[in-house]
Amino acid sequence: MTAEERQILQDMIDDIYIQFVHAVAEGRHMNESEVLELADGRILTGRQAKELGLVDELGNFQDAVDLVAKMAGIEGKPRVVEYGRKTFFEQFFGVFARELGHGIAETFLETGRQPVGLSSSFL
Repeated sequence: MTAEERQILQDMIDDIYIQFVHAVAEGRHMNESEVLELADGRILTGRQAKELGLVDELGNFQDAVDLVAKMAGIEGKPRVVEYGRKTFFEQFFGVFARELGHGIAETFLETGRQPVGLSSSFL
């Protein structure tokens, strides 16, 4: 990369960073100086981010879906439709395989047990 190309890239990164700081400050009702103290590239846990006022709640994907459904006034269990690339397994077996996998995971999460031979990262 030439010095000129490097400067163009750095200018773009700096501009994106400024936009990010501004968006966080506006969205979290913080001063930009407060955001600048935090936006230094460090990694935060969810709990740390909540304590710093960067997130409202902690939870998983389903918690987020349930909250959005409640906010939107959706009654009953919301249905999530995913668009995009499917794995070979999903293409071959279709939606049935994905729903079966979710059902198995939910069963084990509800009972607090883990299926034999499956790591928690699978669920």
